[in-house]
This record gives sequence, C-alpha cells and structure tokens, in this order.
Amino acid sequence: MKHKFRSCAALLMALYMIFSLAACGQSGSTGSDTKQTGTKNTEPTPEFVYSASFTKLRENSKDDSQPQTVTADGFYSVGNEKVGDNTPEGVTPDYEGQYDVYAPYITFTDFGGKVTKLESYVPVEEDQSNADKRDYASSHSIAGIAVNDDGSLTVIENVYLSWSDAPADIKSDSDDYYNYYKSENAYYLRVLDKTGAELSSAKLEADTSNDDFYVSQFVLDESGNALVMSSIKITAFAPDGSLAYEIPVDGYIYSIATLRDGRIGVLAMDMSSHDFALNIVDSKAGAFDSTSYTMPFDAYNLISGGGDYDLYYTSGVNFYGYSLETETAEKLFSWISCDVDSSELALVNVSDDGTISGFTGGYDDKAETYSLDYVTVTKVPYDSVPQKISLSMATMYVDYSTQKAVIDFNRSNDKYRVDLIDYSEYNTEDDYNAGLTKFNTEIMAGNMPDILALDTQTPYRQYAAKGLLEDLYPYIDADSELDRSDYFPNVFAALEVNGGLYTACAGFGILSAVGATSIVGDTPGWTYDEYYEALAKMPEGCEGFDYGYDRNTLLTLCLALDMDDYMDWSTGECRFDSEDFVKLLEFANQNKTDFDYENAEYTEEDTAANRIREGKQMLTSANFFSADYMYNNFEQTFGAPVTIKGFPTMHGVGNMITIQSSYAMSSTCQHKDAAWQFLRTFLTEDYQKDVPYLPTNMNVFEKQLADSMVVEYEKDPNGNYMLDENGERIPVSKGMISDGVNTYTIYATTQEQADQLRQAIADTTKLMNYDMSIADIVTEQAAAYFSGQKSAEEVAKLIQSKANIYINEQR
Repeated sequence: MKHKFRSCAALLMALYMIFSLAACGQSGSTGSDTKQTGTKNTEPTPEFVYSASFTKLRENSKDDSQPQTVTADGFYSVGNEKVGDNTPEGVTPDYEGQYDVYAPYITFTDFGGKVTKLESYVPVEEDQSNADKRDYASSHSIAGIAVNDDGSLTVIENVYLSWSDAPADIKSDSDDYYNYYKSENAYYLRVLDKTGAELSSAKLEADTSNDDFYVSQFVLDESGNALVMSSIKITAFAPDGSLAYEIPVDGYIYSIATLRDGRIGVLAMDMSSHDFALNIVDSKAGAFDSTSYTMPFDAYNLISGGGDYDLYYTSGVNFYGYSLETETAEKLFSWISCDVDSSELALVNVSDDGTISGFTGGYDDKAETYSLDYVTVTKVPYDSVPQKISLSMATMYVDYSTQKAVIDFNRSNDKYRVDLIDYSEYNTEDDYNAGLTKFNTEIMAGNMPDILALDTQTPYRQYAAKGLLEDLYPYIDADSELDRSDYFPNVFAALEVNGGLYTACAGFGILSAVGATSIVGDTPGWTYDEYYEALAKMPEGCEGFDYGYDRNTLLTLCLALDMDDYMDWSTGECRFDSEDFVKLLEFANQNKTDFDYENAEYTEEDTAANRIREGKQMLTSANFFSADYMYNNFEQTFGAPVTIKGFPTMHGVGNMITIQSSYAMSSTCQHKDAAWQFLRTFLTEDYQKDVPYLPTNMNVFEKQLADSMVVEYEKDPNGNYMLDENGERIPVSKGMISDGVNTYTIYATTQEQADQLRQAIADTTKLMNYDMSIADIVTEQAAAYFSGQKSAEEVAKLIQSKANIYINEQR
C-alpha cells in the first residue's frame, strides 16, 4: 500500500522548529483586551472592552450530556443512558457492558441551571427485520438539533445496526464467522415539539455506504431543508427526508454556518489554487450563488452571524468578526484575555444584539466527573471594569498548558495579569514565518515584552547574549519551594548562557539516532570519521539514515547540533570557514539528491524495519518525547543489541535537547517579582506532572516513568483476569500509533525501554540551537556546493563572510 510521504525527518524538524465577572484580559473582575506591545503601553485607553461572565451549570457532576443548540432562554443537550441488556440466553459476556443497550435522551437547561428532560421523546424506531440474527446489536445517537421558528425541534438521528448471517454450524470464535458480518447505517429527520413528542419522521434518502457521508452537524436553510456537509459536497434534505439538492465542491469543505441575514455560507478551499472562499447557498436554485467571498486562510470553523458582522470565527486564541461587504475580518478580542480557555470552548453563538456565548467544561479523570460553565462575552465601557497591572507576554503559539497557566494566574492574582501578544496572527498563507520575523525584528529593536515564550526557532542565545533576558538562577535560589538540584543538571547546563539560566523550561524532548551495537559501537556519540568507518561495514549502497533524510535535512540537523561551535553571540565570532564545518558540508552531501516530499510515495519497503533488515539503512531516528509514550522496540527492529548513538558531530556529541514550554523574562521588565510568580509555575512539580513531554524536574520524571511501567491486565465482568490462548494474562493497551504504513500498539514501558530513556537523557548535553537567519545563510550558500558549482571550502568561506556581517550587525 502506498502513502503520500511525509519524511520522519521533515516532520521532526517541523515539530521542533515551529516546536465570575472578568474583563477580557483579566479574571475575577478587571482587565482590558488591548494589546500590550511591551513593558510600557503606549496605546490609547480604549472606549470599550469585552467582558466575560461565567455561569456554573455543572460541577463534580456525573451528567455527560453535551449542549447541542442555544435558544434565548437556555439550551438543549443530548446524552446517552442505559435502557436495557441484550445478553443472549446462555451467553456469558466477554466484558462488562458488552450487551448493554443505550439510547439517547434530550434535556433543556435554562440559564438558571434548571434541567428538564423531554419526557415525551422516544428514539426513532429501528428496523427489526434482522433482530433475530446472531450477534444482533443496535446503536442510536442524535447527530444534531436545530430550533425552528415556531419553537419545535428538527433532529437528525442515526441508527446503526449490525448482525451476523453466519449459519448455525459456524461457531462465533471461528475465523470464518466474521465473513458473515453485516451492518446497516441509517439517518432519520424528525420534527419534535417542546416536550419531545414526534410531529413527523422520515428516513433520509442518503447513500450511507459511502464513508464520506457522516452527519456531525447540520443547518436549516430558508426553505426548512436540512443541509449536511461532507468534505466534498453539501447535501440538502427536505422535511420528508427526500433529497432536495446536492452541491458538489471542487475542493475541500471546512465549515458551514448561517449568516446574519439567514442565508447559509459554506467555507471551502479550492484544491488547485488553495484559496479559501465563502460560498453562499441559493436554496431555491439548489446551488451556490454566483458571488463568492475571499476568506482568511485561518478561518477554519465558522460561527453563525449576528450583531455587527455577517459571521465570526476563532483563530488560535483570537475571536474575529467578518464582513461580506468589505471581505475583511476584524479581531475583536482574545479569549485568553477574557479568561476563557478556547481549547475547551464549544457551541459558540452570537445573538442579534452581538452577545457572544459558549460553553466551557471538562472531565476530571480522577473523580470521573464533569463540569460545565456557560460563558457570555459583551462589550462594556472601559471605565466600568477595575484594572490590573499588565505583564505583556509574546508568543508564537499558545498551547493548552500555556492557556491554562495564564488563565489560572490571571484569575488568582488581584494585582497583576498576563496579557498575550500572539505573533502567529501575523502569519499569512504565503509566509507562515511572518509572525516569527516580526517577533524577532521587534525584540532585536528593543521592543521587549515582559515575558517571552521560547521555542527552537527563537534565537534564545542571541537574546541572552545581548542582555535582553533576565538570569533566573537568582530567583530559583531565593525561592523556598524550588531547588536547582531537583532538575536534570545536563538540561539546565545546555540552557545556560555564560553561566546564567535565562528560561524557565518545563519540559524537553530528545532527538537522536540508533544503530546496531555491532556496527556503531557501544559508546554514545561519534565524529564524522567514525561515522564513515561504521558505514563502510555495511553492504554497498547502504544509506546512513531513514528514507527521506536528504542533504538539506542532514545539514539542518547537524548545524543545529554544532551551532554553538560555529558562532558566539557574546563575542561576535564565527568559524564557518573551519575544517570542521567543511566536514559538516561534506557529510550532508553524502546523499546526492534532494528528496521530493510532495510527490514521493511511502510504502512498506521504505519503513526503517524493512530497510534495516535488507541492509539498505544503518541508523534510524530515535525520538524521546514522553516517559509514557515508549513504543519503539529497537532491538526488534535491528534484530540485535543497539546503541543510542546520535548524529555525528564535530566533538562527537550527537543527541539534541529540544525545549518545550519554555519562558523567559525581559531584563527591562518593570515588575520582575510579579513576572517571576508567573514563570515559576512552569518549574513546579504540580505543573510538570501533567506536561505531555519529558519534565525537567527529575522527581516528576521518575514518578511518570514508574507510572508508565505499571502493567494492567484485562479483566472479565467478575473481576477475573482474562487469558490468551497460551494461558497468559492479556495486557491492556495504552494506545496506538502509526508511521504511515504500519500501526503499533503501545503497552506499558518495559524496564529495558526505561533504561534506554534514562541513558539517552544522561548522554544528551547539547541544546538544539536553530537560528533561522543563520540557517538561511548556510542553506542558501550550500546549494552551490550541492549542485557542484563550488567546492565545500569555497562555500564555507562565503558563509563565513555573510554570517560574520550578520552576527555583528545584530549584536
């Protein structure tokens, strides 16, 4: 089977290089959603700000029903409840709940929190023609609810039926049994009154055998037709279930929403031009209107219009209004500035008066309970909300953990709040690095925020060497709850600049390479010459690395490893004309071609396991991201003992540390103690215990690793361990992962894997130092060497000249 190729190397490099009343901007009671551009806010005081209020609807609740649609008085939710048991006579279930029968129910919750179940609602009657078949099972679900003008409900329900047509003489545990497996998938369009009683019902005339047809949401057009979107077309069903019309799209459909004037808008990307456009449905013609509207490239999920705009959307943490007349979007506010966690936000709605509402909530794994808040955001006079002192924080990307940390700080601190400057909003469809360029330009010009979020693309060492960042060691040493000795010393050492620590780093990953011990030796790390000696032991034509590791990939990787040896921001020296750098260029050029990522096909033959087995590949990438995500069995891949060797480098140190959740304080910050109170969060055990990467705190790491090694086994309904055909207990899987061809099941971390991980961490002392501007100079000039136009020595001199000028201009 062929798959469009996405190189492991390319993916890794992309990962690491991109790697109550509350006023918007604050929690509790105050704040402003104006963007802070540094320690000093030079922007004028706004006339209005957006303010969020929260209504607690559920807390520590067992109610897992999900809101579906909002009215002026409340909202309708859908849940599932057990209504019976379908265990066949004389059959013992393989697991608890195997034959339980569940059915959906509908509730209405007013904004005071009162919940009313629609007692007259009965799930649609299923087809019983196969109910007497073996292993018959049925599943009912509600795909969506819409409120009609008269207050009645339009509901689309799904009924999935399955059974076996196997003859009686074929046992259910035989290999042939499931060849007789049958299923039927049907959707029904129903109209219910406010009590849930059925007013009408019709089966949709839809081809449900096609996997592309799946109802996850729908909207009603002006004629009352239910419009269902798939990735390639819009299908409209009349109230009687018949097909009203279909609108195919030569592209990919992302979203569908009701515009402010009641028409339906469909957001789609043209596959040839990759342009995003909003198409308007002409319900009478059953086609798109002749006029379409240009949409921003980041407007993936549309929100129905109301208030001052035709429609809305959220991009990252920001909320935008879009005008059809001007074909432009306006940023209205940041969800984080309103203390709203946008990663938990659902069912956002904008009413006619412009009030924005939605639901936030979550699931507590330990307590096994649910929470749900109703959030409303309104525009209010600036003077109507008390203000806090703003700490500006610049970031290129806001992940879930950072959102939560900012919101928690803002809600708990009475005097200060963190206001985000999200530079990713400056990215364009043509330049995904536009935000990063603006970020670096402003920082180097001295326009410093109070706090900076760092990643592998951020020139951290340059900032520190220029005196732009605050050394955090004195703050750690003065903090009674933090101790340097609790953190991986080699990780902190790799982060140091001239003996100072300029970032609070919550987590890290390790990028390395593995080879058979018999070929690469048993000692981690090697030089270029040692690498060539090992490769000479392999069959003729064998490549060093995974399929897709071309010369530009190797050049970028090894440059990031040895960048500190080729340039020094503190002194302005650079050494790109050295013999060692020439060796790096020659090493990168060992694969004489550039890989065509767009058109390459990835097959079973291209997997590392197959290429290693056939002697076509000496090493494979080894990437350690989490103590609880160990799925590689390197010994099995190589069929022999292995060494986590790393990439060849100047000094023979080949593993790289990549930073995750890393934050710095500006040396010009006027409220350093307050900024530290926020930054210290990322170094606490309480924060790091939940990070999805390797924690820098060693105590947390060992706890996570110990938890990941606990093996759980499958049990039957009586609590007895289930056994496989060999009489052995069956371990519980922790999940699955795919390399694009093969799928791997993840189980508890083994002792051998734990030892490998500990050793890999201990052997890693270098920080992945990727300076985008220097890397651009190197790759641009190296092209002349790769194409044979210049020698490696000539290119090294050109790089030295250009890099020297750049470095000293930027100091």
